[in-house]
Amino acid sequence: MNILIIILAIFGAVCILLIIGAFIEQIIKIKRRNKVENIKKKQEKLKLIFIKMANDLNFIHNVCLSYRHDYGLLSVPEQKNLQKEYKFWLNAINNNIEFLTFIEV
Repeated sequence: MNILIIILAIFGAVCILLIIGAFIEQIIKIKRRNKVENIKKKQEKLKLIFIKMANDLNFIHNVCLSYRHDYGLLSVPEQKNLQKEYKFWLNAINNNIEFLTFIEV
């Protein structure tokens, strides 16, 4: 009789541990999903910022001037080429935002 009680107690303890383990596993899955969703939201915000950066002429001129200090002295076609290169790089970065590894939630 005592052995039966001990076996039932052990069985009950194992069941409780399994239930707690499953509960913790579900919490971890929810946290991971929330983290992924938050990262995706941040990536989408970054993409919108990059789109705005690609269309803000004042910003483009400032970036080009920071990159090439003689930007203001360049001919208009050379300035346009540099602006085009800026947009190509911005587009390349924008297309790869999902691969950023340093975005933390």
